[in-house]
Amino acid sequence: HMPIFAEAVAALAERHPQLLLAVPVSKRLLGAVGIHFQGCPLKVILVPGDAEKWNAFAAADAAIVKSGTVSLEVAASGCPQLVTYRTSRVTAALLR
Repeated sequence: HMPIFAEAVAALAERHPQLLLAVPVSKRLLGAVGIHFQGCPLKVILVPGDAEKWNAFAAADAAIVKSGTVSLEVAASGCPQLVTYRTSRVTAALLR
């Protein structure tokens, strides 16, 4: 999902350069996820830890998330969200 999110962030940065990205991530994936935000045109804060994650959801104006547990967590926080889902190539071709 990271390459798709990177494209979305680049498009958002062109229209809204003042945006701040708060990216909740587990502590064990901090380095692997952080690499994807090097050179990001927006200010990025990687948010490790559960309590910090919920604070980020509460402070956010909106979220872009992948389908799964995080989409349920964001919904529970009351934050508006855009949920993404990646299908197989065959399914994507059929839907087009």
